[in-house]
Amino acid sequence: MSMTNNDYHAPILHLNLTKKWFDIIGNPKHEEYRTINQYWSRIFINGKIKIKGKYYLPADIIVGCSNGYAMKRPQKLFRIIDLKTGFGNPAWGAKPNTQYFILIIGEQLL
Repeated sequence: MSMTNNDYHAPILHLNLTKKWFDIIGNPKHEEYRTINQYWSRIFINGKIKIKGKYYLPADIIVGCSNGYAMKRPQKLFRIIDLKTGFGNPAWGAKPNTQYFILIIGEQLL
């Protein structure tokens, strides 16, 4: 099933995950990490998320997680509870002593 912004009437932040992390996102993994770098610093700004030139509060968007890039790739949709910066859980892919943008994942929609 393809994810579009019209499916849930909310903007969707699309993230690609490797199979290892895709399989556990949402259960038990409730955080997704993005490196604090120039690219992600343009997307995550002052606690808001930029999608198609507009800024949204994390609770106002949906995160779409995909496993790979193929047309018929597995996908999941989640509500986002919060966006913060901090140290992630190494069991969920974070490197020790490294800060990340952290998306706090909520209810699974798809």
